[in-house]
Amino acid sequence: MLADPDPARLKRAERLSRHGMDTDAWVRQEGEAPAWRYVVDEIGYKYNANDLLAALGRIQLKRLQEMQQKRAQAWSFYQEMFSDDDRLAPPQISIGMTHAMHLYLLRLCDECSADRDEVVTTLRSKGIGATVHYDPVHLQPVYQKRFGTRKGQLPVTEKIASRILSLPMHSRMTDQQANRVSCELLRIL
Repeated sequence: MLADPDPARLKRAERLSRHGMDTDAWVRQEGEAPAWRYVVDEIGYKYNANDLLAALGRIQLKRLQEMQQKRAQAWSFYQEMFSDDDRLAPPQISIGMTHAMHLYLLRLCDECSADRDEVVTTLRSKGIGATVHYDPVHLQPVYQKRFGTRKGQLPVTEKIASRILSLPMHSRMTDQQANRVSCELLRIL
């Protein structure tokens, strides 16, 4: 499900979700001949949700503000725990911007001697769902094959990517859970 105040963007997103076809299957099926004809003027993908997922999404939208407030509470807890530690660079939200707070990406600063992969592995061994969400796209095989990208081509991207990790973040996270994650991370560092 996609929400956007701009009708033109919504229409384009809808078209792209149908492989770029300008009309959907229902219109093509029920319309008068030659209603089955369609035009693809932009490459799209098959991204539409089935009815069950759409129904679940509608219910979740009713709880969006509540879930956002609960994630903001966990986010604030992490910010408070990490903001004064020179080894860590907590995420920053620009003034006037709204953040979904669905991921909490933390960067290990140069002052931190810990290896990011070891930190994530250790947290996971303690039952904490830390992970890495963003590997540099240019190092993925499909991009290397299609565009000839290679390691070393984007050194700043590669350095930052090697230093970021994602900590657990969800709308049912308690202060006790956020405290455990924070304390374990600080202990490891």
